[in-house]
Parts: sequence; C-alpha cells; structure tokens
Amino acid sequence: MNDLQDIHIKIGEVKLGRQGQVLETFVGSCVGIAFLYQTEEVTKYGLAHCLLPESPKGFSQSIGAKYVDQAVQSLLALMKLQKEDLKGLRAVVAGGANMTQSNQPPEKLVGAANSKRALELLKELGIKVIFEDLGGFLGRKIILNCSTGEFKVSEIKKSYAA
Repeated sequence: MNDLQDIHIKIGEVKLGRQGQVLETFVGSCVGIAFLYQTEEVTKYGLAHCLLPESPKGFSQSIGAKYVDQAVQSLLALMKLQKEDLKGLRAVVAGGANMTQSNQPPEKLVGAANSKRALELLKELGIKVIFEDLGGFLGRKIILNCSTGEFKVSEIKKSYAA
C-alpha cells in the first residue's frame, strides 16, 4: 500500500513537497524543473512545470512557473534559499520535446527554447544539474519522492487509435 500523498503540478504551477508526499508532473514541450536541497539540518523539495522560456519585460515577480525564469526564482523564494545555499542545491530538468512534429528546425521550437533557457539559467546561478532528459519527440513524467529524495523521469509512449 502506498502511504504517500500524490501532488500533481499543472502547467504554470510550482509547488513544494514535504515528508510523505510525491510531487509529479507530465511535460511535453514544457520543461519540468525539480529542486532538491538536502543538508543534515534541513531537506526541501520543489517542482515547477514551465510553459515558456522567458517572462516578458516588466513581468510581475509573482510566484508561478509559466516561464522558466519565473519558475527558478519562485522555487528559490518558496524554498527560502539564499545565494550561499545554491552550492548545495541540485536540479533535475526534463521535457522540452518537439510535440508538434513541425517542419521547423528543432532549435526554433518552444521545447528547445525552454530547455536551453533552463540549462542556461541554472548554470548562471551555479545550480548543479544532476539529471537532464530533454528534447526528442516524447513527453515525460517526472516524479519526486519527498520522503526519500529519489526521482524518476520516464518517457510517455505515444499511443495511436486504430
């Protein structure tokens, strides 16, 4: 029997998890960013589901995850992490698939732009990416167990009706 509470993160949402919870989301061209912060004194987990790479100029700094840059700042704020904490922060990034089967070059599609911005921003902040699964043509499911700190990213296989 599974005693863990499943918390589903929808498009544009960012949520924190605690002991006894599992954070999960499904992403296609969107990007999921999970933060894992574990020290002897404190353990914090968060997951964001990002729709677009960059918030517009003058965009409110409100908590949310519609944009990759907004999501990263929201996770840091909600987790109450300071600059000195970033060296102990780890990230998991997944998604950014080409879900439209477009004839555009892959680097011109929103999935690629989301992936690129997420990796750039995490690098700029010095946040260590411990796992990434980006691009391709399949969506992914991201699961983060907040009791153990374990995560799983799996591809969502396409099904076709006859």
